[in-house]
Order: sequence, then structure tokens, then C-alpha cells
Amino acid sequence: VTYSMVDPVWGEVLKQEPSCAFRCCFSCCPCCVIGCRTPEAKKAWRRFLFSMSFMLSMVQVMILVVVIALDGGFISYEENPMLGPHFHRLDAAGAKNAAKIANGEVWRLASATMLHAGWIHLVGNILVQIRAGVQLEIIWGTPAWLLIYFSSGIYANFLSCVLHPGALGVGSSGCLCGLIGGWLSFLLITWNQTMPNDVKMRNAQTSSILISIVLVVVFSFFPLMDLAAHIGGLLMGVGVCMTIFGNRLQDPRYKWATIAIGFMSCLTLWIVTYALFVNVRIPQGLLDLCQRPNC
Repeated sequence: VTYSMVDPVWGEVLKQEPSCAFRCCFSCCPCCVIGCRTPEAKKAWRRFLFSMSFMLSMVQVMILVVVIALDGGFISYEENPMLGPHFHRLDAAGAKNAAKIANGEVWRLASATMLHAGWIHLVGNILVQIRAGVQLEIIWGTPAWLLIYFSSGIYANFLSCVLHPGALGVGSSGCLCGLIGGWLSFLLITWNQTMPNDVKMRNAQTSSILISIVLVVVFSFFPLMDLAAHIGGLLMGVGVCMTIFGNRLQDPRYKWATIAIGFMSCLTLWIVTYALFVNVRIPQGLLDLCQRPNC
């Protein structure tokens, strides 16, 4: 019996009675199975290497290298267990800082998505970004992917300013949570459009996403994790995806209802969060953070 395993990025692999280890390898890292010799494999590698998911990951790596170099190297593990620079250096580089954002540095809501606290933080996010992120970019298209990615990340940082106004924030976790939320929304919108042969894959993806959401919430309570940013990213990802992909529904009533609910959800989230932000008490000490070697 020949089994077919399909990946949106890497294509189809046919194998007679593949072992459990082979299936796991294809699910986690299909590039190891595909190789790079055949024309199809070379096309898949080009699709992967020229995706925005991969290129953004490389930019985030270079930014972390530069920030660590500007800070004079790694700080002690006790001060930053993520193996990175001093947190105040991240502030100078554009971290989420509620006090400075309130003073007009709104660009920090976006710049913080490109920064990471250290190598542990970065590697964890990149593994998700270059696996699930590339898949979704192929399925959704680059423009829609970028819109969901950055709108979720920016809103995630804004909500974090309200719920964690005294803490600096960095990372693309809010963006990735937006992709996860958007993926669930997309699967539900296209649920009845799945081909019979793809039903098992759709159900498996839905289960995987639900498990991912549960894990995101659980790990958000760990030290240095930002629950507000993760939840904010998930909610915005769902809303933006409904707005973009609601037109894929066949029934006009459901189509326009989905688009309207998605748009109004996003608008309501921004309005309510802004109303809370203008009334939140923000520690003014965040306006003047020292830099190494002065602290």
C-alpha cells in the first residue's frame, strides 16, 4: 500500500507503509524528507526561502545579533535567562514601553514585534514561524499573511500596555498567536469546502490548533511570558481573518455576516483598548531607563 503525505509548502511524498518516525519527521521538518535534488524539491526550497515568513525570521536573527553586540555581549543568566542583552538595551532598540508610547512613540507597537529577549525566546518563535507561518503564507497569500501577522502583533502590544503597563515587552509571539487564531477562523470558514480526501487532515489541523491555543494560554503564566499579548494576538487574528476570508462562504447572508462581525470585532477591540489605555496608570520611571555599564 502506498501512502500519500502532503504539505502546502513541500508538496507530496509517496511512500509504501511509512514508519511512525518517518511520518513524524515529515510533519515536523518535511525539508529533511524532500531533499534538494529533484526539480520539485528545488521549487519547494525556493518557495520556502523567498517566503516573508523565512525572510522576517532572518531579519529578527540579525536584529538580535546587532542588539547583543551594541550591549557589549550577553548579560548574566540571572538577569536575562533568555540568553540575550540587558532589557534596557531592548528598550533603546524599540521595545514596547507604555510610558514612551503614551508620549507619542507609537511606532514601538510595531518595532517590538521584531525584537526578542534572547536566543531561547527567538528560537522558540522562529520554529513556529518557519513551520506553521510558511504554510499559512502559501495558503493565504503573502498580503493577507502580512496583514494578519502585523495587525495581531501591534494590537497584542497595545493590549499589553493596558494590562502590563509597567513592563517592557518584545517578541513576535503576539503575531504568531494571531496566525494561530486566524488559522482556526479560516478552517471554520472553509469547513464545508474541504475535499473528501482532505477531511482527516482538516480535522487533525483543527485539533492541533486547539491544543496550541491551550498550550499558549498555559505557558503564558510562566515567568517573562505576556498573557495579554498572547490573548490579544489570538483575538485580533480571528477578527482580521473573518474580515478577509469571510467572502469565501457560499451563502451571501453568512458571508456578509462573517465579514461584518470580524470587522466590528476588530474595531471594538481597538476602541475599548484605547479607552482603557488613556486611563491606565503608567510608571513614569520607564521614560528614563539607564544603559550598561551604568546599571
